[in-house]
Amino acid sequence: MSKAIKFGKFSNKYNYIRCEDGEYFLVPKSKISDPSVLYNKNIPSIKIKSDGDIKFFEFAITPVKLLIYIGICAILSMWLVNISVYLVVLLWSMNLHEFTHMAVAAFTGSDRLIFGCKIKYVIFFYVLYI
Repeated sequence: MSKAIKFGKFSNKYNYIRCEDGEYFLVPKSKISDPSVLYNKNIPSIKIKSDGDIKFFEFAITPVKLLIYIGICAILSMWLVNISVYLVVLLWSMNLHEFTHMAVAAFTGSDRLIFGCKIKYVIFFYVLYI
């Protein structure tokens, strides 16, 4: 559990709540129209799990782990280029997208970043996530 320290309007349908541990929650306005009532109150941590997801790996981001991951992707790219250049482009496009999320999170001061890879919707989509 963590205390709510910040709140506000996210969109016409949602408000956001930020907890002291860095977690953000989007709450439909139909459930809580005024999120200020939750200020300084304990909010339970929510772990979202989708039954159709198969996780390959997940790690807390540190410079060393990130360099190891990039090295593995580089080696994998050398192997994949013989199969299809498009697979290499897809791999690095996905990585660049997620690295941008990391850069924005680092710029805004987030310190709890998890990087991972999973197959979503039972062997239909390969997904990287932050």
